[in-house]
Amino acid sequence: MLHKDPHVLFDSYRRPAEVPGHRSFLRRARQQRERQCEIGSQLALAAFLVASLVDRMLRATGDDDDTEGYRWQLRSTRHFVDELPGSHAERAHLVALIDAMDQAVPPPQRAVVRMSLVAYAYFLNQEARLEDALDMLELAARTHDGGCPAEEYASIAMFVGRVNRKLAHFPAAERAYREAQLTAEALGDQRTVLFSQLGMANLHRSTGDLARSQDLVEDVLARCDSPKLADVRSAAYSDLSAVFERQGRRIEAVATEYQAFVIAVDDTSRWRTLANLGASLVGIGEYAAARYALEVVAARSDVFDSRTNAVIELLGLASAVQDELGFRRNLREAEGRVEAMPPSMAVDFHYQAGVGMARFGHLSRAREFLVTAMELAEAHRLNTWYFKVERVMRGLAACPEVEPGPEVEHSPWHTPDLREVTSGLQEFATANL
Repeated sequence: MLHKDPHVLFDSYRRPAEVPGHRSFLRRARQQRERQCEIGSQLALAAFLVASLVDRMLRATGDDDDTEGYRWQLRSTRHFVDELPGSHAERAHLVALIDAMDQAVPPPQRAVVRMSLVAYAYFLNQEARLEDALDMLELAARTHDGGCPAEEYASIAMFVGRVNRKLAHFPAAERAYREAQLTAEALGDQRTVLFSQLGMANLHRSTGDLARSQDLVEDVLARCDSPKLADVRSAAYSDLSAVFERQGRRIEAVATEYQAFVIAVDDTSRWRTLANLGASLVGIGEYAAARYALEVVAARSDVFDSRTNAVIELLGLASAVQDELGFRRNLREAEGRVEAMPPSMAVDFHYQAGVGMARFGHLSRAREFLVTAMELAEAHRLNTWYFKVERVMRGLAACPEVEPGPEVEHSPWHTPDLREVTSGLQEFATANL
C-alpha cells in the first residue's frame, strides 16, 4: 500500500521548539474572557490542555517516570474537562480525545487518537475556529510514525487545503490541494481529484483570477455527469455561480446556484448553497425571495459559515430596504461572531455594515467599518474585495442618497428562470420555517 508523509502539508506551520504550541486556543480563551463569556474561555483552555496532553503522548519514552508523569497529566486534564457543563458539543470532543488517550497500558492506540483529532478538527472547522482546526490536523499528522495510507493522506490534504484557503494562507492551500490531486490520481479516486480541482478554482477566485477559476470549474462539470458524483456537481455549480457573481453575470449566478441547491445531497451543502443563493438574490433586488432563503438558513443551519453568512446577507438586505431596526438587530448578531469569522467573511461583514451605515446617514461609522474592511482585504491579499470596498469608499459622500433597491415586479432581472427560483424558495421556506 502506498504511504505518504503528512508532515509536508504543515511545513509552513511548524514552529521553533522554544515557541509554545497551541497558541490559538490560548488566544481564543483570552478573547472569550474579554467578552465575559466564561464557558467559552474555559472550553478553549480545556482544548489547550488536551492538545498539550497529545503532545506529551507523542513524546512518550515509555520509561516508568515518563509514564507516571503522563498519567498524572491525563488525570488532571480529565478533572478540568469534567468540571465543564456537559451540554457543549466541544466538550464531547474533548472527552472523546481524553478517553482515546486513557488506555490501560501506554502508549495509547494512535489510530484511535488520530480519529478523534480529525473529528474534532471537523467540528472546529464548522464553527470557523480555523486556526484551532489546523492545529488539530497537525497533531493528527504527527500521530503517524512511518507515513499514512495514501487514501487518508489525500483526505487530510484536502482538509488542510480548505482550512488554509479560508485563512487566506494561499501558498499553503495550493500545495495541499496539489498533493491531494496527485495522490488521488495515483489511487484512481476521481471524486477527490475533482474536489481538489474545485479547491484550486476557489483559490484562484479568492485571489481575483476569475478566468482561470471558471475554466477549472467548467472542466469539473464536464467530468462529473455520473449520478454517483452528484455531490461534486452540486459543489461545482455553486462555485461557478460565485464566479458569475464576481463577473457581474447576476441572473446566471442565481440560476446556477439554484441548480446547486436543488441537487445538494446533504444538509451542510444545502444550507451553504441556500445562503449563497440568498446573497445573489439580494444583489439583484429580489428581496422577498432572498429573505425566504436567508431566514431558513439562519434558523436551521448548525454550521457557523452558512449561518453567519446568512446573517450578514440579512444585514445587507435590511439596509437595502431601509429597515433600520432589522439592520441593527442583524448587526448585533453578526458583531457577536466577528472574532470567529475567517478573513473573507470578516471583510464581507465590515463591507455590509459600512454600506448600511452610509445608507442610514451615519457616515463616520460607515467609514470606520469600510476602512477595517479594506485593511483586512489588503492584509489577506483578497484583491477583488479590496477594489470593491475602495470603490465604495471613493463614493462615500453619495452613500446617504442610496435608494432602496427596485421592487422585483419592475426589475429588469425578472425572467422566467427567476420566477422559478422565487416560487421554489417560497415553497421550501413555507415547509421549513
